[in-house]
Amino acid sequence: GCTQTLELSHSGQLACKSKEILKMSDSSQAGIKQLLKAEEEASRIVARAKQQRTDRIKDARRQAEKEIESFKADMERQYKQKEQEALSGQSGSRAQLQQQTDMQLQQLKNDVQGTKNNVVDMLVKWVTTVDTKPCYTE
Repeated sequence: GCTQTLELSHSGQLACKSKEILKMSDSSQAGIKQLLKAEEEASRIVARAKQQRTDRIKDARRQAEKEIESFKADMERQYKQKEQEALSGQSGSRAQLQQQTDMQLQQLKNDVQGTKNNVVDMLVKWVTTVDTKPCYTE
C-alpha cells in the first residue's frame, strides 16, 4: 500500500514521489503566489516612483523655462532701455550739431553780407578802371 505517483524525469527515467512531496508542492505553490503578489506590488511601487520622477523632471523643466523667459524678458527690457538712451543721446547730439551748424551758416551769411559790398565795389573798380600803362615794353 504505498500510494505513489510516477513521472517521467528529464533523462527519461521514472521517478517516484510520495503524497508528502505533493503536499509540500501545494505549500510551495502558495509561496509562489505570495511571491508573485509581492512582485506585482514592487512593480507598482517602481512604476509610481518612475512616474513621480518623470513628474519632478517635467516640473523642473517648466520652472527652468519660466526662469529663462523671465531672464530673457529682463535682458530685452534692459536692451531696449539702453537703446532708447542711446537714441535720445544721439537725438540730443544731433540737435546740438544741427544748432551749431545753423549758427555757423548764419555767421557765414553775415560775413558774406558784410564783405559783399566791398567785393562788389572792388570788382566795379577793377572793371571800370583802365590802366594806361603798357603791360609790356618792347
